[in-house]
Amino acid sequence: MLAACQHQTTQPEAIAPVSNRMPRNPARFLIDSASDTTVVFRGSEAHWLRVGMRANVVDPAQRDALIARVTIMSVDTARVVATITGKVSQVSASHAVLIALPEKSWWRDHRFWFGAIVGAIAGAFAGSASH
Repeated sequence: MLAACQHQTTQPEAIAPVSNRMPRNPARFLIDSASDTTVVFRGSEAHWLRVGMRANVVDPAQRDALIARVTIMSVDTARVVATITGKVSQVSASHAVLIALPEKSWWRDHRFWFGAIVGAIAGAFAGSASH
């Protein structure tokens, strides 16, 4: 008991830095054109793209090394224009834009409804079998 009451000096816990890592399955878009301040790419298949979303520009030839961070400024039917907010090196058309897919709400996720229905059926079956 005396050993448990012994005063120990503890180091303050290190504060974890905010993670800016992309998830494992981000959407990847090829760049059509790039200037010093803007990046233009096609996002016609991705109807979920919105103004204000943040993305990363990476170099596929260097195992997706970070080149720049961008913020989407306009979304059109044919193209998406993003402003470069932070740049490591010059952006070119050989690079790609990675954008994290928005998370689905729980009521829009098919896995939730599948689990709820299977659980209700299993509960009803177990309840009727116990009588």
